[in-house]
Amino acid sequence: MVGRARPALWESQWYWGSSFPSGHTLSTAAFSTAAALCVVRIWPRAGNLAMALAVLWTGLVAVSRLVLGVHWPSDVLAATCLGAFIALLLSVANDLRLRRSGNQG
Repeated sequence: MVGRARPALWESQWYWGSSFPSGHTLSTAAFSTAAALCVVRIWPRAGNLAMALAVLWTGLVAVSRLVLGVHWPSDVLAATCLGAFIALLLSVANDLRLRRSGNQG
């Protein structure tokens, strides 16, 4: 979408596509946030642990993209924010849908 070149820290020609945003980080942030939200609904007392694990997992993936030299810090930061936002937005939309239908699920 943005078309920014990847960092040239070392040989990374075999990576294709633009650098922004990091697809690996975005998908990990979306999945881990969604999984943590599911855990919160099923086991509310485990919510803090679930969110901490989601942040840790996403952070490790983001750092790995930086260490590999295939993304800029802003690439992984934007991807983390966007991925978490997508999961949170879908959760809020689902809550609103359930309230409208009268289910407190």
